[in-house]
This record gives sequence, C-alpha cells and structure tokens, in this order.
Amino acid sequence: MFSQEMLTIPEVMKHFKISDSSVRRLLKSGELKSIKVGMQRRIKPEWLKEYEVTQMKGEHQRG
Repeated sequence: MFSQEMLTIPEVMKHFKISDSSVRRLLKSGELKSIKVGMQRRIKPEWLKEYEVTQMKGEHQRG
C-alpha cells in the first residue's frame, strides 16, 4: 500500500539530535509536516528533507 516508510517522532529526534518537545513544536507549528496514524504522528522522509532544505536556505540567507 505505502511505497515508502514513515518515520516516528523518536526517529526524527535521533536524526536531528533534538528533544521530543522540539520535534512536537516543529509539527505543531507546521514547519515539519506529519500525518496522524491512530494516536501517533508519522513523518514521510521527503517531508524531513523539505524541512532540512528550508533550514539550509534560511541559514544561507542569514549567514
């Protein structure tokens, strides 16, 4: 059914080396897209990449 795996909040935490509350803040603000599956949030790897690209663009503009 799904062609790619979805990431969990703990996996995103490990990827970015940030806390649970930081990931949830990104999700709540809409900076990082997610879908709700049952009681849990799932993040597509492509959404993670989109977020990383927007962050790199922001760093480039500031720096």
